[in-house]
Amino acid sequence: MTDDKILSVMESIINRWMDVEQKLYIISKEIIAKPHFISLSYKEADVKKINILNGAVVNNNGNFNDPKTGYSINVMIGDKKQGYGSRWDSRDYIPRNPEVLRKLIDDNIDFVLKSALVSYISNIEKIVSVKQERGNKFSHLSNDPVAVYIEKKPKSKPVPENLILTLKDWTKEMSKLNFVDESNSILYSEHNSRRFVDSQGRKILDHSFLEKVILAIDIRHNKNFEIPFGQSIYSIKGWDNINQRLEDILNEILRDIEQLRNASIPTSNQYPVVFNGVSVGIIYHEALGGHNLSGRYIKKGFSTTFKNQLNKKILPEFITVIDNPQKKDASGFYRFDEEGIEGQRVVLVENGILRNYLLDRDSAVYFGKLSNGHSRGEWLCDEMGSIIPEPRVSNLEIISSNSVPDEELVEILKKYCIENNIKCGLYIDARAGEVDVDTSEFHLYPHKAWKIFPDGRRERITSFYVAAHPYELLKQIVVTGNGYKTCTGMCGAESGWVPAQQIAPAAFIPKVTIQAEEPKIETKRLLEKLND
Repeated sequence: MTDDKILSVMESIINRWMDVEQKLYIISKEIIAKPHFISLSYKEADVKKINILNGAVVNNNGNFNDPKTGYSINVMIGDKKQGYGSRWDSRDYIPRNPEVLRKLIDDNIDFVLKSALVSYISNIEKIVSVKQERGNKFSHLSNDPVAVYIEKKPKSKPVPENLILTLKDWTKEMSKLNFVDESNSILYSEHNSRRFVDSQGRKILDHSFLEKVILAIDIRHNKNFEIPFGQSIYSIKGWDNINQRLEDILNEILRDIEQLRNASIPTSNQYPVVFNGVSVGIIYHEALGGHNLSGRYIKKGFSTTFKNQLNKKILPEFITVIDNPQKKDASGFYRFDEEGIEGQRVVLVENGILRNYLLDRDSAVYFGKLSNGHSRGEWLCDEMGSIIPEPRVSNLEIISSNSVPDEELVEILKKYCIENNIKCGLYIDARAGEVDVDTSEFHLYPHKAWKIFPDGRRERITSFYVAAHPYELLKQIVVTGNGYKTCTGMCGAESGWVPAQQIAPAAFIPKVTIQAEEPKIETKRLLEKLND
């Protein structure tokens, strides 16, 4: 037991329900079913959000203005050999009171146990000759070590007033520019505490912080179409870390938006491209780590791109890819995943050869392995029901043994254009992307981009995206730079948004497909903007 009242409540509930028997009759034979596994997760999230629009604060309601509390229950009934029927249920926005929590969970768990048994019975059709839906319906549990970890609650700090003032002044000055329609900033702070207990003896109490500043500007191009431009700054180390980086970023954004108002739209085609390190990190996140190497997606047949590819070459031999949840001070850091399993450093690709997948306990059994602690989820439920954690990426690192100084990559691109009679190549800095899990095709959305001409000229471009497939793009990488860039952000999936980080070198790729986007033309203003 522990001194934490809520953990004690969770332990007592599991002990109370583990020996409950359910009786049923199948063809006149009495069957007695007891739960094989119960886990409880309880989370508290304190969220502070300040929105600043054109120099004025829209909302600022005290230290925390969106507190959330909730729990989830997972019950498994069945047998180890065949698999378990599983049922998740959850609820949020409940009082932060141990006694209220005890009664709510106790009432709820009766329904969950019955539903888990129904799930098992309905899945028995798998052992008879009937047409099956895609994916294995049964759940499994790998035989992982049992951990107990209790962390003291760290102190949280309010949003610094000087940071609020800086962003008020900055958004106001940006909104005065003739080519800026709107300028806003969001300061966001989240403190999470998570308690996890299961019937196998795991007991976790840990905490996490996330601070971020979102900067967004609507720019009016000189041809009267709108270009949204934004940048986010993430930190798990506190507001001081954001303050240290903010001034340089604000100055850089001003230079960028002045260039974007005159940027051209490139023609849809294939181009030789130098991607900077941030872009390469996003590429590997979307092409590999985001979903395509998820053990759950592969087990259920949702993603087949890298199925049956273990110990086979999928990348150039000079590329190694690692995911490490316990990389300290990294945005995707965590000690234990949503199943109470310690997050492990995993070599996904070694010298171009696929070595492992991102695994939770269920998918680990499918591959004959133990979980590597990558089950992640943002919250416990949404308007559609319970959110079920799944294998997710954390802190991705791409390592190259074939590199040149970064400045040489552009020279390699220019030489390639001359030798292949190509008018120009591209230099792309991308900060966002998305993947279609069924096809593995992904899009990359440029943050900044230029045409690079063989004579050294550069031309700013906008309104396009990169369209690619992992096999087409990743195997083409010719050489990388020797400098590594870090990109932090949020990764979205069915289990919600989770913090993630990528570290990668720049790279040259000879053939990249880009698709131009038709801009929405606005009418000219009838009058000039108002002055102060």
